[in-house]
Amino acid sequence: NGDFEFYKIGGKYYDCEAIQEWLVRALHVPMPATVDSAAIAGMIDLLRVQGCFALSVRYAVCFELGGDTSPTDASVRYPTMMQYEAIGKIFEKVLDEMVMESRIKTLEQISSSTTKRKNLCEMVKDELMPLFVGDSNSIVSCLENFVTIDEEGGNFDQFVKATVDAFLDNDLLNTVRIF
Repeated sequence: NGDFEFYKIGGKYYDCEAIQEWLVRALHVPMPATVDSAAIAGMIDLLRVQGCFALSVRYAVCFELGGDTSPTDASVRYPTMMQYEAIGKIFEKVLDEMVMESRIKTLEQISSSTTKRKNLCEMVKDELMPLFVGDSNSIVSCLENFVTIDEEGGNFDQFVKATVDAFLDNDLLNTVRIF
């Protein structure tokens, strides 16, 4: 019905048909119908992630990392929800430790503080880095097409920051603003 014609991902615009094909791969569910409303629902599912690290990791992978991974590249395998949940648990563990150590009472205290956000990101990076540089069968190996670490840092920092920011910020209001 003409509501959803295109969307910009990684600095490039993709038409609704390309987005529909990408959503099937990114969400691991078949498109329920070819109407653009189904694609809108899928996009909202990817964008509205506040308070869930698994969904926030998925958001970072799908929207913030991009790089050489094009939504139209059917050969790219996106992690499963189970894999996102396993990685999200690492973020959650670090957040729990931060809350206990700093006696934080609400997530708003972290969300509204640039310093606390940065501290959370640094703590997560410390926890995740050994998994990225260690065993190739580690829990984060499913991110090999999306997260890079090299001499210049790759996009590892961007991945962690995008995940934390989405966890704290991507409520329904922000989702509507983004979409």
